[in-house]
Amino acid sequence: VMLLALLIKYWRSRKSKKDKLAQIDSELDDIDTQLEKAKKRQELLVLRRAELKSKPSRWTDSTDILIEVLPTEAEYWDVNERLKASMNDAHISKLWRIQNDNLWAFYSFHRDRLLSLGVNDNERQVWHGTSSLEPSVIYNDKQDGFMMQYSREGFWGRGIYFADKSCYSHHYSYSPSPDTPHRKGAESNEREMFLSKLLIGNQTFIRREGKE
Repeated sequence: VMLLALLIKYWRSRKSKKDKLAQIDSELDDIDTQLEKAKKRQELLVLRRAELKSKPSRWTDSTDILIEVLPTEAEYWDVNERLKASMNDAHISKLWRIQNDNLWAFYSFHRDRLLSLGVNDNERQVWHGTSSLEPSVIYNDKQDGFMMQYSREGFWGRGIYFADKSCYSHHYSYSPSPDTPHRKGAESNEREMFLSKLLIGNQTFIRREGKE
């Protein structure tokens, strides 16, 4: 009788664990489903916002994401001036404007949110090099653009780094392949990097020796 009682208790104990595991697995599946629905809902809202939000005045009506900017346009020389401010011997071989509706809607949402909270967005134009990461991964994205999963360990730890000076980001610039669709015939001394809008908001200045 005692042996039978022990066996029953053991069986019930195992059954209880299996039930709990099954319940946890079920809840995890529900969370995955909810996250997937939330992600789709977010994408839909971003698209709706993009339709309602005015686009930058320099954007064209083209549905292409990469729009070449020519030397006949003022924007070309604006960028050229920023590039040469710290790299006097550099010149632009190709310049594209990124017209990604989703990323612009996402960016403008956060800018408007800062303003609604009474925070100065402190928007700046800054440089960013992607090192070995193909830039199209960023400008073709539909949600975030710059993503932490592609970031590396830097002086201040792992993060997404931007620079006021083009010469700094040039050290981390991408070397295009001649086989890249938009860079047919790219030369070995050519590099690609972003000139991006950045919402800084409130900022804190830290001296390099104060890293810790």
